[in-house]
Amino acid sequence: MSSLFWFKLIFALLLLGMLVIGIHQYKHGAFRRLRARWLRNKLIPLLTDLVNELGGPVFASLQAQQTPDLYRLFHLRANLEYLHTKTGILYPDERERTAHFLAAISSLVARIDQQQVTRHDLDETILRGQRAVLEITELRH
Repeated sequence: MSSLFWFKLIFALLLLGMLVIGIHQYKHGAFRRLRARWLRNKLIPLLTDLVNELGGPVFASLQAQQTPDLYRLFHLRANLEYLHTKTGILYPDERERTAHFLAAISSLVARIDQQQVTRHDLDETILRGQRAVLEITELRH
């Protein structure tokens, strides 16, 4: 066997190896982008529901000087906490916005339980939620 045969064989094996590695990297990246898109599509309605809950029933109860029913808020927050555990595939800005909103909701609930909530606390929490929705929506497209 000639040296040209061995050269072509080694070249073909190297090319095949590079092709297999390239396909694997592309597939892994494409799958990760798809998972991130699915997560964003779940996060946006959930964040919107949380903002609407804070701006609607919770706000109305606090305006009437009553203790709001926080069951739906707790349920939505639990869903957001679950999805937040999977945000490792998102961009850091999206993770930060979601984490800040979760922290703001927890702080707001604690202040509601202590009956020390102010209008400013509620407005700040709603604003953080709207920023999170806006940030994730921009990166979805």
